[in-house]
Amino acid sequence: MNSRLNRHRTVWIAVVIAEMLLVLYYAAPILLRTPSPFLIIQSDSMLPVIRPGDILLIQGINPQENLDGKVIAYYNPSQGRIIVHRVINDKGDTLIMKGDNNDEEDFFEPGRRFVLGKVRAVLR
Repeated sequence: MNSRLNRHRTVWIAVVIAEMLLVLYYAAPILLRTPSPFLIIQSDSMLPVIRPGDILLIQGINPQENLDGKVIAYYNPSQGRIIVHRVINDKGDTLIMKGDNNDEEDFFEPGRRFVLGKVRAVLR
């Protein structure tokens, strides 16, 4: 009887956790004002601050916010992927980007319409 009660409690807890994760999955883009609130890093271009395998929490930006020095996620249409690098010069309409572990600035200078948001947290 006791093991049956424990099993029932375990299933109930698992269902509650699954529901909470589902709510978080759908609520996060709204609350954080970005279509991609979670990113998993695959590159070492931002070492030592961000490492491959880290999960990033991304928050949308205010269009007038100065992004100098901020680490942001942006879409690079020529590569067809999302890049996470640091803004080294916010020129207003475009941004000069560079990975912390890279020797040179990024060739592509994203406009604000390509910015998904800034990094708010790094989860390891």
